[in-house]
Amino acid sequence: VPAVTYTLTSAGSSEDASATGDLDITDTSGRLTFTGAGADLVTIDANELDRVIDIHAGATADIGFLTLTNGLTVGDGTTGGGIQVKSAQITLNGVDVTHNKSDKGGGLAIEGAAVVTIKGCEFSYNNGLNSGGGVYVKHGKAAVTIVDSKILFNTATGGPLNIYGGGIDIR
Repeated sequence: VPAVTYTLTSAGSSEDASATGDLDITDTSGRLTFTGAGADLVTIDANELDRVIDIHAGATADIGFLTLTNGLTVGDGTTGGGIQVKSAQITLNGVDVTHNKSDKGGGLAIEGAAVVTIKGCEFSYNNGLNSGGGVYVKHGKAAVTIVDSKILFNTATGGPLNIYGGGIDIR
């Protein structure tokens, strides 16, 4: 992917066909590979319309060398402002996930029997209103590997009860 900022512009959430809001990865027939020219050169900006990327059950994706920013999903226990992974397989390599916000997992939310590998990434300045500012793993069923990565300056700023894990929250 060439050096540029890609800004999502179709407002709307809670649909799973990439028609509005986030980029949905739903295909279970193969592996999607999305590689940028560098995290400092390629940005996908969700423009606070929805999360940035939603990876659905059974999908497999390799995402590398780009920045994911300005994802926003709040209300009713929403998860994954930057990336939401539900029983899928994903490898993140050289990805910066920054300035995203959600109820749980401001940067990344992992649910179900997901397999997630994170290499050389940075999760920074994300906010999980209730938990997991940087990374949130629900129910601990996932296999998550984090290597040579930074999780810093993330926050869990508060709801009325149970605020956990500004950096990482594993349940």
